[in-house]
Amino acid sequence: MKEIILAFGSTGLGKTTMAHLLCEANVKGSSGIESATKIAVHYETDKYLYIDTCGFGDSSGKTDEEVFHDMMCLFQKHGKNNIFNVNTILWFCSESERETSHLQREANFIQRLVEYTDECNPIDLWKSVLIITKGNLNLRKLVDGPKSAARNACRAFSNKQTNEFDEDSFIVKHFPCWIYDIEGLTEESTRWVKMDPEIRFEFNCYRRDEIKSKVQHLISNFSPITIRFKQGKCKKCNVNGDPRLFITQCHTKSFFKHSVKIEYFHPEEIVHFHLGSKFLVHEPDENSIKKLFESIFDGDQIEIPVSQVSSEIAEKIIESCKLFNNQTNAAPELQPELQPSFMSQIISHAPQAASNLLQTVAPLVTTLAVPRMAPSTVTSTYLLSGPSVSFLVICSERNKCCYEAKNISCKRCKKLIEEINEIGCIEKCDNCKKEWIETGCATGYGCCKREEGKIRCQAHEKCTICAEAAIELNSQGCTQFCVKCKEMWNITPGCDSASKHDVLIMD
Repeated sequence: MKEIILAFGSTGLGKTTMAHLLCEANVKGSSGIESATKIAVHYETDKYLYIDTCGFGDSSGKTDEEVFHDMMCLFQKHGKNNIFNVNTILWFCSESERETSHLQREANFIQRLVEYTDECNPIDLWKSVLIITKGNLNLRKLVDGPKSAARNACRAFSNKQTNEFDEDSFIVKHFPCWIYDIEGLTEESTRWVKMDPEIRFEFNCYRRDEIKSKVQHLISNFSPITIRFKQGKCKKCNVNGDPRLFITQCHTKSFFKHSVKIEYFHPEEIVHFHLGSKFLVHEPDENSIKKLFESIFDGDQIEIPVSQVSSEIAEKIIESCKLFNNQTNAAPELQPELQPSFMSQIISHAPQAASNLLQTVAPLVTTLAVPRMAPSTVTSTYLLSGPSVSFLVICSERNKCCYEAKNISCKRCKKLIEEINEIGCIEKCDNCKKEWIETGCATGYGCCKREEGKIRCQAHEKCTICAEAAIELNSQGCTQFCVKCKEMWNITPGCDSASKHDVLIMD
């Protein structure tokens, strides 16, 4: 198992340099102006785990509490089953005959580790601490300041815990040193090279390899400090770990709501429908049409596809044709003066009707053997029907013959068309002319008739978490949010430094 070494002290006193010597880590020593260690970091070898803490009072601007928090979080991260053992604490100090406030801060900081131990006596902690000072003056009083700070920190903590402090039992080791070849040999340092090592050691001067051996010897009998962590989490924000390290902000009060997004949709599936408007007609029976043509053309058998116009259009056309109604009853052929202008008269008397006629009436036949007309000269044939009257119009290249159509019955209600005065009995689409009950002439969503891929016609609110949906979500909500920051409860960072954590211990 690796030995864990914890390094404390101000910037520029050698913490990072010692990591380089003990762990052969590729680090740069601090100049004493700016800290080389911005946060608590660690270096590892097969034998050591060296934890280099942020320098006290360095340029990073961190408070003592923040430094302590970083350090303890690092301990918990590298611990096993919430236990972290520290074998040695190296406290790097400036030489000082008196106890300064800075030294007292650092000593109190080290003493706080006892808060995370179960059985460690405050005085026993210092038996695992090695004070390292940087200098080559062999004066014992130059370490009085650090030792006094350590003693007073231990005494204050013991009194706080109502433990008796034994002055005679308080022991902390000290190692003064100066590494003369840390930056290579200079003109000044060459005198140390020629000096006998025993004499040189009296001046606290060491080579780099000698420092490593000396420190290893001094800490070989140190007892490990067992730090025990608790595992918990805040029920209000996302912080977790040891509750004693919860120094972050927390949420205030909570409320429930849905995480809403607007979703557009079609409430009905795609269907076939008629694009046009619905109108009612009576449609001639095919057998009645055949009998009419048999009577006109001396019994010739002709198959005739039936087509029809709406009653409204037909009524306008028939009304326009009443001016020559008597002539059509007398003879099958129109008077000569009316023949060339038959359709023009309809257009002039009922232009809207005639315009609709051209769009909605289809030819019954394209070729008929009409008396006095060559078959090839017939261009089209129309059946014009309306309330109480029907006309068969046969158009050729030279003239147009108009016959009153009698005894034509409706294929649905079987009434004679010339006797019907009411509206039609068959529902049709004025776009495709098919019966309304037939498959529609267009496709789209049943709710809005829009084509697939077009903008959806309705919208509702849908929760992205629980998937509940409604035109307006009025239920309590499925998720807790913070009243102040509106962020999700329990899984986002807190927002209020004055709010206390609601801790749940998990072990």
